[in-house]
Amino acid sequence: MIAAEHLDRMGLSDREKTEAWRIAFAAANVCHVEHWREVKGGQAFYNARVPIAIDRNTTQARRDTLWSGFLPALQRFAGPISVIVGDCDFVDPQGALWRYAAMRLPNSQLTVLRDAGHNAWIDQPQQFDRAVSRALGEATKR
Repeated sequence: MIAAEHLDRMGLSDREKTEAWRIAFAAANVCHVEHWREVKGGQAFYNARVPIAIDRNTTQARRDTLWSGFLPALQRFAGPISVIVGDCDFVDPQGALWRYAAMRLPNSQLTVLRDAGHNAWIDQPQQFDRAVSRALGEATKR
């Protein structure tokens, strides 16, 4: 995609650098990289060293501890819990972890959007809007 947009050459303008970054970002965060133009923001507001440092300093044992503390906290929460994920989200493919959690959270509603990535609102904007509206409706009933 970067080559197709002629962004694989030296001497890119700042705008072109941002476009190349958005394509690369979209490749990881949406199912359909052709929607890259809908990715907002850019390198000026993103420091790739941050997630790399977090990952490097988060051992598997720490990740397991985070999850094991996360689920009990949600189980203690009395309000409605709405989770919206894309089925090709790189963080939780097919919503596997959230499916596990939802079975243990009676006050939860899990929506796995088909053909959507981590930025599900880009891949499936109408379905995402409906899921958010439904979640907000549940939250305001109480």
